[in-house]
Amino acid sequence: MIKYALLFALCFADRTPLMAQLPEKSRQRQIRFIEKELELGPYIRKIKSGEIAARRASILYAILQNTFEVCIHQQHGAKHNKVYVHQDGHSEAVYDEDGKLVQDGVNDGSYNYFHPSKEPLRHFTFDISPWIMLGQSGTDNTTVESRIYAYMGDLEGGIRRAASREQGGKDNWKNDGQLQALAIFVRAIEEGEAESLYALFEPDAELTDKQLYLLNASTSRVSLLRIMWP
Repeated sequence: MIKYALLFALCFADRTPLMAQLPEKSRQRQIRFIEKELELGPYIRKIKSGEIAARRASILYAILQNTFEVCIHQQHGAKHNKVYVHQDGHSEAVYDEDGKLVQDGVNDGSYNYFHPSKEPLRHFTFDISPWIMLGQSGTDNTTVESRIYAYMGDLEGGIRRAASREQGGKDNWKNDGQLQALAIFVRAIEEGEAESLYALFEPDAELTDKQLYLLNASTSRVSLLRIMWP
């Protein structure tokens, strides 16, 4: 984890609350880092070549687009925390059940470089991925495993919402953080033998709590943990 902390610190050395954009140099460092450390090359090639069906990539996009980040701000039992995101997608604020701004170093609101719903793939690559690796702050005492557990709770909501909506096709993913986010989930699904996720998006599929539980609590979570924390 020390190695990852140092590398991510380097990648995000330019990050300040006043910046609405991540410098291109920092983006490229992050892309190179996750491609190498998470061994994403083969999965990126599968997506670009069409070996991973465009329909499946679009499903992953829709899931992330519909994933609202609430559970990740309710760790350590803070289930009553409420999350507010500015319409620009950049600024967040979290308030506890007494209406006080949360600043505990764990569940705080954060600054997003990319809009969670308008740019969900790059949001995962440049905003969520560093949080999974490093946490919210220098005083964050959660673990990579607990952060992934919290994120999977939000991802379950994304699956539910995305499955209830019509998914449009798309195949022109860019090598700017989009392909990298897709590759992480493609690898996690393949290694976790969780291809049943895609079946939930078939026209006649019925999404049940049991299906989501089995999908969310099985090897897919373990696989994602293995990838993000080798």
